[in-house]
Formats: sequence, C-alpha cells, structure tokens
Amino acid sequence: MSCIYIFRENLKKCSFLIVVNVVLLFLTGARATFIGFFMILFLVLFFGRLSSKIKFSVGVVSCFLIFSLFAFNSDFKKRFREMIIPVSYSKVNPNNSTSVRIAVWDCGIQKIKSSNTLIGNGIGDVPSVLQECYDAQYPELGKYYNTHNQYFSILLGTGLIGLLSFLLFFIYLFIHALKNKNNFLLVLVLFYLYIFNFENIIERKYGILLLLFFLFFVFNIFTKPANKPIEIV
Repeated sequence: MSCIYIFRENLKKCSFLIVVNVVLLFLTGARATFIGFFMILFLVLFFGRLSSKIKFSVGVVSCFLIFSLFAFNSDFKKRFREMIIPVSYSKVNPNNSTSVRIAVWDCGIQKIKSSNTLIGNGIGDVPSVLQECYDAQYPELGKYYNTHNQYFSILLGTGLIGLLSFLLFFIYLFIHALKNKNNFLLVLVLFYLYIFNFENIIERKYGILLLLFFLFFVFNIFTKPANKPIEIV
C-alpha cells in the first residue's frame, strides 16, 4: 500500500505496482491475504488524502483486475466458491480447504474451553492436545494441522496471560501509530491483526522474521528523527 503514498504524483507507476502485488497474491492462492489487500485498498481509497482522480483510477484498475483473475482461473474461483457453499460447513472434506479450516477451528475452540484459562496447556503440548480432538472427531483430516488462528494457538499454549501479553505489544504499536499519524505502521499492524485470524504467523521461522522486521523497520524509519551531523567547534 505504500506505493499509493509514495507515488501519488505518478499514477501510472502506482497502478503498475498495485497490479504486480495483486498478481503475486493471486499466484500464492492465499485467500485471506488477497481479501485483506483489497480491504486495505478500500480504506486507503476512501479515507486517504488522495485526489479523486487517483481514487477513481485505482478503483477501476482494481475492479478490472479482480474480474480478470476470477474469469480466467477456475481454480481460484473454486477456492472462493468453497467459502459460500453450505457443504463446506457441514461435512469435513480434506480436499476442501474451507472445510478443513472449520474442523480445525472447532477443535481449537473445544480445547480452549477445556484448558486452563490463565496459563493454557504449555506451548509444547498444543500439537498433542489438538491431535487428540482430530482423532476423536475428525479422523477424515488424516494428518496434523495447527490451529490456523494465531489467537487460538496462543490461548491453547499460554492462556489469557499469554494472549494479553501478545496483544499489548500490538496495542502499543497501534496507539503509537495513531499518535504520530504513522499511516504505514497503522496499516501494517491492522493487517497482521487481521491475518492472525487465519494463519499461525509467529510459529513459522520466516513468518516471525518478516513480522518483526517490517514492524520495527516501519516503526523506526517514520518516527525517529534523522541523525544530525555533529558540529565540531
């Protein structure tokens, strides 16, 4: 989204970068991220201080791109169709990612309810706790799945104490971004809080590296004063 601010005076470059980002997201097949991109785009277009010409042009390009992606790729269309058909929520199908996710979330919620509310089960015990539920209620899954929800995973592993500690970090960044009018950091924090609903980002090596790199990079580059040269008298 930074391209919209950086290249607001260069509409062609801005539109090109948005198209490139959308195509890359499309190639990954990540539905939650794809949807999240356009949610952020909507917020930027309607609440950002951009000219009407840029808002209109970017909106038209985005709508055309979405239509093209769905029109010419049946697999991508199928993945989104899974989200709206009733059978995805009534029967576990290992070949239906939405169906699998619903089963995984169901087990996660059940185990959260039966776990120690304050301290959870311990991080190392989360896989065995989930697998117990999968084996008993959803043997069709056939293999282990993590919670596919970072909040559920933290609650299972460390309880409310762990979840509140985790959220305090993002609450601080959110307040700091608002106070300093740091739109880049604000968008980044909101994006991660959104994507945590669908992926266990901090349980992957590259996930935690990218999370911390981008958060602290954006935090520092837009909030710290530039180093001034030392004057020698």
